Amino acid sequence: MGHDSSKFRITESVFRFGADVRAGDDAREAQLRMIRDGEAMPVENHLQLNDEHEENLPDSGEKSK
Repeated sequence: MGHDSSKFRITESVFRFGADVRAGDDAREAQLRMIRDGEAMPVENHLQLNDEHEENLPDSGEKSK
């Protein structure tokens, strides 16, 4: 079978993550839940189970005064 550039592939892990995130769910919270449950592992050094240090940071959509 030849290569069809109009199609794409996703890995099983991406598919499984997408299946666990339902409409309206926060993807980050779902990822952290899966890490806590042992179903996933962090791939970025800054992704932590405790994000207290980020609570005081403005969201990317907020303007600083």
